[in-house]
Amino acid sequence: MSGNKSFQGWESTQALQLDAVTVELRKGPDLLSGPSPALSYPQLPPDDEVLDGEHYYALGWPMDDVTSTRLMEVADCEVKHRDQSGYKETLVEAKLYASGQMNYFHMWTTYVPDDENDESATGGRTELATDGDDSDAGYVQVCVICCSAPDAYCRRMSEAGFQWLKKVMGKEPRWYLVDRVDYDSVRREVWRVTWCCPSGHGLTHLVDLETGTWKDGRTIRTGEE
Repeated sequence: MSGNKSFQGWESTQALQLDAVTVELRKGPDLLSGPSPALSYPQLPPDDEVLDGEHYYALGWPMDDVTSTRLMEVADCEVKHRDQSGYKETLVEAKLYASGQMNYFHMWTTYVPDDENDESATGGRTELATDGDDSDAGYVQVCVICCSAPDAYCRRMSEAGFQWLKKVMGKEPRWYLVDRVDYDSVRREVWRVTWCCPSGHGLTHLVDLETGTWKDGRTIRTGEE
């Protein structure tokens, strides 16, 4: 009996610790303390897979039960699991919360084959399947924040936002190999100038990858409409 009480006490302690972390993360990233763009993304895999011009790499996290639950908890949503009604809607709400906290709205959700044998956090890659029904066996939903496509690769959230999102997800992101046609299908929706990108002046979430400084919005209008 005493052993059971001890176990219950341990569970309660763990729950309190998780709640404390979740509450702290709900404050969001301190964007003023980390304004420079994130250049600490994992290094791109070798380019031999994308030389044909028909593929790109996309950086993101698999939205499995663990990461989706963490994201929903931080957004203070009622946690829904994949087999429950309202899961997709709740996940969208949680993603919008995260985007607002980071002031970064270039986030793409797609589906990739479930690569259970590759546990690499940063070096792994997997072939992307055409966007489809997440009920298809063998596929996992992925939340993408960066793409190696020429007109998207320099779009970066702030360093503070990137570090905050990694804490929310609980792991490092990894690169996935994506078909160009899948990128093209969401290019105008996801990677266009949007709420976080004043198109006439100021910061546009476009970073000079050589210097790590933001590009001025007035100098990068070509191809951004």
